[in-house]
Amino acid sequence: MVIDFCVPVKDEEPILEANALKIYNYLKSQSLNYDWRIIILVNGSKDNSYNIAKLLENKDSSKFKAFNMEKGEKSLALKEYFKNSEADILSFMDADLAVALENIGELINPFLTEDYDLVIGSRLLPTSKIKRSYLREFSSRGYNKISRLLFKNNIHDLQCGFKAFKKSLFDKISPYLRDNKWFFDTELILLAIHFNYRVKEIPVDWEENRYYKRKSKVKKIEAYGFIKKLFQFKKYLKKIA
Repeated sequence: MVIDFCVPVKDEEPILEANALKIYNYLKSQSLNYDWRIIILVNGSKDNSYNIAKLLENKDSSKFKAFNMEKGEKSLALKEYFKNSEADILSFMDADLAVALENIGELINPFLTEDYDLVIGSRLLPTSKIKRSYLREFSSRGYNKISRLLFKNNIHDLQCGFKAFKKSLFDKISPYLRDNKWFFDTELILLAIHFNYRVKEIPVDWEENRYYKRKSKVKKIEAYGFIKKLFQFKKYLKKIA
């Protein structure tokens, strides 16, 4: 089994090398019964991120792969890579490592022992450990509460940037994915549920802005638009039923 750990990157020069090596060293230190690669997806960056990614690839080309994508949308870069990947399991995490690396085992083990199709990290389960602003906590809980009411599921956190899924799942649902921005995570989960795939939600240790200069790339106006997108997606699912 091969697992791709994808790290979408846009103008992350100050943290990229150190955090990519943290992932690398953590995975190397574990006794893993699968092959793995760290995929650095540089998208729309105007800084030195891609050159840093290439240097890492040159150091260990069996474990690091660097890709430079001109368009600066995280979800678009992920979808483009997922489409062509030959890995069995595809995963992604944020470059700031907001989710603790110790959660990687809980993210991957359900594929190995329980045959799940999609595993998602959650900041909103009772045993999750989180550090973030009250405003972001309030808006996130509100968004996910509305989603549960609309779609009649028990998913607590649609937007956490820490997910893994079978390549076969992505191949099935990719024709139905429409959003190239931040709603992609929601689409991914709701489509997986719609097509009766097995989804597991795991608690994570999540800390906002582990890198102190890094601010969220989700604009407030986009966050407000998420609610509208939920209602639009509800209608869309009825069309593809």
